[in-house]
Amino acid sequence: MILSSLAQSLLPHRKNVSLFLKATKGKDDNGEWQDGIAVRHDDLFWPTTNVSTRQFQLSTDGSYTTEDRNFFQLITEEPLFDIKEGDEFAYKTKYFVVKEIKDMTEEAGYLRYICKKKIPQTPPRTT
Repeated sequence: MILSSLAQSLLPHRKNVSLFLKATKGKDDNGEWQDGIAVRHDDLFWPTTNVSTRQFQLSTDGSYTTEDRNFFQLITEEPLFDIKEGDEFAYKTKYFVVKEIKDMTEEAGYLRYICKKKIPQTPPRTT
């Protein structure tokens, strides 16, 4: 698939980001349920932007702030990652939790992940 003009307009906004995909819960050696450990993917060069004024207008009161961000996975083939709500991105020194996923592959050639800034700023537990 060739990038649409909308997806191409995001190319100047590419930044270095990290992605933390959380594993599912599982049982440990004692048979107790444990949270899954996040798998970190570094050196991604994905478009990221601030949440727009239009998104503020369309969201319910207090859903997003100026510190929240959009992350875009441009689709040229099959999506590289299966990102779900609750997974996290790291951009600069801040962490963002995926709250909404907008599938724009048919219309614009990307998946948009709307993320809230994570407080406190602690990195996800990785292996």
